[in-house]
Amino acid sequence: MKNVLIVAFIMSFAFISCESIEPESELPILKKEKKVLFEFFTDKDFSSTQYDTYFVNLNVGVSLVDKNSTQEIKILEETTGWIPFKDIPRELNKSRFEKLVSVDIHRYNVSYGYSHQVRIGETIQMKAIGKFLTDWEDEKLITINF
Repeated sequence: MKNVLIVAFIMSFAFISCESIEPESELPILKKEKKVLFEFFTDKDFSSTQYDTYFVNLNVGVSLVDKNSTQEIKILEETTGWIPFKDIPRELNKSRFEKLVSVDIHRYNVSYGYSHQVRIGETIQMKAIGKFLTDWEDEKLITINF
């Protein structure tokens, strides 16, 4: 009888404990405006004929990356296509690619990056950069100066 009372007491305590445990609550939505701006230009003179076979293809992008699933949602994808070096805009006329987004920083990271391929004759070289905005960064300027 004494054992039955002890078991009953332990079971009732377990049920009471289970009822008092609340499920994990989700973080509240915390929306922040995030801005990513790419500027593409040159301050060099590529008008000489030695650069006639030099071309560049620039690609820029911004994505939201789910912090739980790592699923990526592309929100900006731009490309210049192959352009001759002599047609790269000068600083006063720079090409600008911009994305402004309101994002729940508890759920998403904002990733940004660019890549460029340089073709000199038949040789192609590539460079790629990818990074994340921190939760406390509101905007980022990426300067791509050839």
